[in-house]
Amino acid sequence: MLLSRIIQCTIVGIMMGSIYALIAFGFNIISGVVKITNFSHGMFVLIGMYLTMAFSQAFGIDPYVALILTLPCAFLIGVICHKLFVQPILNAPKINQFILTLGLMIFLENMLLIIFGGDFRGLTTWYTSASILIGFISINYALLFAFFATILTMGGLLYILYHTRLGKAMRAIADDREAAALLGTNIRNIYTVSFGLAAVLAGIAGAATITYLIITPNDGRAVVIKAFIVTIFGGAGSIGGTILGGLILGLLENLGVLIINPSLASALSLSVMILVILFRPTGLLGKK
Repeated sequence: MLLSRIIQCTIVGIMMGSIYALIAFGFNIISGVVKITNFSHGMFVLIGMYLTMAFSQAFGIDPYVALILTLPCAFLIGVICHKLFVQPILNAPKINQFILTLGLMIFLENMLLIIFGGDFRGLTTWYTSASILIGFISINYALLFAFFATILTMGGLLYILYHTRLGKAMRAIADDREAAALLGTNIRNIYTVSFGLAAVLAGIAGAATITYLIITPNDGRAVVIKAFIVTIFGGAGSIGGTILGGLILGLLENLGVLIINPSLASALSLSVMILVILFRPTGLLGKK
């Protein structure tokens, strides 16, 4: 039945879109606060996947329990990458920053290849292939759990941004770095914490999706492209735009399977992205 397939794809698209939004949140934190386009952001999602998989298999624990170990490691890796690679080029020309983050992406990709190999890897749990049936709609448990984890994480992030001193400092720096510095904000420390926080968000997204995806270290490039598309759809620096952009991408990818075919589904989202760039270059909810 066509209607049931449309509803099924819509629900899955919303769930996938929330995960894309979470990935793009970390991407936007770096671009908005640190003022650098981090092409290596997709690799932090993969790092979260591989770390969760390693901890889960080593200790025989559920992937979500393994987050207790994954998230501190992700934060530490993010901080180290910022200190060693990003901080020295913050005042460099934009082209230097682009090249540096591209180089960091390649470096992290090769580190994962060395440690874990290039074979396809995945993590199977009891809920990987199990589904819940609601009427005529079947929802995979792994995707459902990932959706709830994403919603909780975004709620926690919004609380941090709007109800903590750290979040207020981050927003102040994003609005006016010089004014924030004059008011006594430690810009360098906030940059470091922001990079670590972005790595944590990416790690959560990776941990939530490793239960139903098969990955290789080369998949980070596709992930960062999705973060770009979400940002273009919603508008850089817009929290509501990031959520909206993620939902749009998730819906386009899943409904594209019905409208076109599975092999060309990504072409639909890319076509819409081009239209947004042409007619709404600041994004649907972005500011000039």
